[in-house]
Order: sequence, then structure tokens, then C-alpha cells
Amino acid sequence: MYGIRFKTAHCLLSVSGRCPRRSLRRFIGSFFFGRPGVRLVLFDNERGKGDHKHIWEIETSYYFESVEKLTADFLAAVRAVQAEEEGR
Repeated sequence: MYGIRFKTAHCLLSVSGRCPRRSLRRFIGSFFFGRPGVRLVLFDNERGKGDHKHIWEIETSYYFESVEKLTADFLAAVRAVQAEEEGR
């Protein structure tokens, strides 16, 4: 059984008006697709690593542009992994 999980947060602005963790944006979160115990796709912006993605076991950097593009890129990766799994 597959599952998709979206974990998001919006950064609270400091008194200076800047986001303490991400000064250029307020979106922080991760998009996960997999099965129990198996990560197939993960788009994340983990503290210390910055924006990156995992497709199967391969981790690469990811350039965040907008929540809409992140969502589209994530769903495209999910469809590609599903198609690959069906072909096995």
C-alpha cells in the first residue's frame, strides 16, 4: 500500500520581519511518497542540508521556486516511480 504525506509549516517572522530559518521564503516542509518502511520519493528542506530530494536511494539538490512548482515536481516524480514500479 502506497501513501503520500505532506508536512508543511509556515515560518513565523521575527521582529525584524525576516524568517529566522529561511530569509527568502516562509514555506518549510517535506513531501513524502512511499510504503511502510520504504521511502520512494521525498522532497525536503531539512535544516543544515537545504532543499533537496530523494528519488529511490539517490539524493540530489533541488531548487525551490514556489509551492506550486514543488507540488508539480513532486507529483511528476511520484508518477515516474509508480510507472517504473509497474514495469518491474
